[in-house]
Amino acid sequence: MTVAGAAWIGTMPAMSDSADALADSATHGTTVVDAGIPASSTEPIAPWTEANFRDLASESRQTPMDLRLRMRLWWLSSMTVVLSAAAMASTLVMGGSVLVQRVFFAGMTATAVAGVWMGWMARTKRMTVKKTTVAWFIVSLGGCCTILYYGLFSSPGLMVAVFIVFFVGTRDERRVVVMVYALFAVFHVALVGVLAGGAPELGTLPFGGELGKLVVTEVLIQLLLLATLIAACAIRRSMVGTVRDLEERARALGHHELMLDDAKRAFEASLRAAGGGRFSHQVLGSYRLGRLLGEGAMGEVYDAIDTRTGAPAAVKLLRRGAMENRRIVRRFLTEVRIVTSLRSDHVARVLETADPSASLPYIAMERLYGLDLRRYLRARRGGRMSLAEADDLLRQVAQGIDAAHRAGVVHRDLKPSNLFRADAGTWKVLDFGVSKVIGEHTAEHSVVGTPYFMSPEQLRGGTVDGRTDIFALGGILYYALTGKRAFGGDNLAAVALQVAHHVPPPPSALASGIPTAVDEAVMTALAKDPRKRFATAAAFAEAFHAAVEGAATDPDPDRDRVATEPAIPRERLVVLDAPAAPAAAAAAGNAEGELGSMADQEALGAAPLCTMVLREQSRLPRVTPPPQELQRDDQLEASG
Repeated sequence: MTVAGAAWIGTMPAMSDSADALADSATHGTTVVDAGIPASSTEPIAPWTEANFRDLASESRQTPMDLRLRMRLWWLSSMTVVLSAAAMASTLVMGGSVLVQRVFFAGMTATAVAGVWMGWMARTKRMTVKKTTVAWFIVSLGGCCTILYYGLFSSPGLMVAVFIVFFVGTRDERRVVVMVYALFAVFHVALVGVLAGGAPELGTLPFGGELGKLVVTEVLIQLLLLATLIAACAIRRSMVGTVRDLEERARALGHHELMLDDAKRAFEASLRAAGGGRFSHQVLGSYRLGRLLGEGAMGEVYDAIDTRTGAPAAVKLLRRGAMENRRIVRRFLTEVRIVTSLRSDHVARVLETADPSASLPYIAMERLYGLDLRRYLRARRGGRMSLAEADDLLRQVAQGIDAAHRAGVVHRDLKPSNLFRADAGTWKVLDFGVSKVIGEHTAEHSVVGTPYFMSPEQLRGGTVDGRTDIFALGGILYYALTGKRAFGGDNLAAVALQVAHHVPPPPSALASGIPTAVDEAVMTALAKDPRKRFATAAAFAEAFHAAVEGAATDPDPDRDRVATEPAIPRERLVVLDAPAAPAAAAAAGNAEGELGSMADQEALGAAPLCTMVLREQSRLPRVTPPPQELQRDDQLEASG
């Protein structure tokens, strides 16, 4: 019974065991730079010795099934001790001959010791064929003692013999398998011979049958033991074959994957070297695609040539992975529809779009050469614009924005990388991918855009109109004049609070030579209340131009400085859902609030962006927003 239960446990099966980053490359080239491969930080490896190779060879010969059998053997050894003790305790009830009881006690003790020994060898990986043979020989002797004590044909004795033979038969040591089977078979035949010779049966559960029945029963038992051995060996062969087949298939797949990866890397390297992409040298509509100008998470932009006229163009299309995302495809088709309807010298001109039924949507736009505003400012000393340059920028961009507003379109994602200065000096508005057509239904509380230039109402997921773009224009002018963003922060939570509740210092506080009238124009565009902003982009441009023109006649540019609210210390920022913000701010006055790090914008939820992470060390719980997809802006405008 003891060894039978342990063997059964040992034979249990082991089976249980994207966002658009093409805003600044939609119509102009972007250099693709290969990421450098960092130097390896792996420590030097000690020289190999003969012992190392022996250990490696020993480990490599072990299949995953061998490792699982070794693990099962450890649990078998633990159960062997418990069941051996239980079997010896059963003698208090079963009784029997004193001599047989002593033999049984000795056999159970030896079985328990052998089980512990095998478990130790399995745990420490010190098992050898010789040690395994000795251990299983002792366990088998314990099984014979079980047959002797309980009876030649008793169910406990037969279970012990069958399950030990079965468990050993699933192992790979053929010597051990033959030895255990032969030991049980010979021992049982010998006992039958003794009983046939007239000796009394000493077991506690005697057979008590006639000689003929005794012989027939013994033949059946021998056949059962042999069948058990054959079945166990067949199972072992099947398991080994299956595992080896799976291992070979895994190696073949891994080899093919490595070859494909090498080929892919070589292909991509050659494409980069030649400035090519997946669709280079192919024809889409009327345009033959050339080198890859830029790529992002959503799309790719190719240099192209009109096959009819030879005129240059830029073709924007979705990447392969983005085609599986319905939201991205819908956004791209919205951009196609919007830009096609706009007519302005300050909006990138559309030359051709894909047929609505086309499997690969694309936009062919005029080819522009120059820099976007962000790169334009970085290329300048000090990273700022003069008043005259800013005046020219706003005048031209305002024409493009007002043209979009007259067509019923709100851009919703104006930022420096979406304003492009062509070599001829013309500023153009790019990327209408997240634009909203006024009057069309959008998801309630949906938030799209770049937080640094979002208006408060857009950030809260409220209703947006043309004045939302006026706020973004104010933030862009602030950035162009000072080289710094009006609203900053180390994470989205800090940026969101700054936009919603903080009034930035006027531009003249960060850069010299800016008159008060310019401050007033920019700060009016950045008003929290949309009703207090300029009604149109043209009105903003006219006010700014008048302020710049009057700068030469203003004797004191610092006079009548626009009043500002004190900045909120960053270490005391506590961001909650917008309606609860005032009450929470009062509560946070006596608490040490700590903002948790925000995930990327794509992880934000459908709730307003003001619903951020709050971790209050004293009493307030941590609030995690539900998932929502927002647009990434070059890693939050590349933090600079």
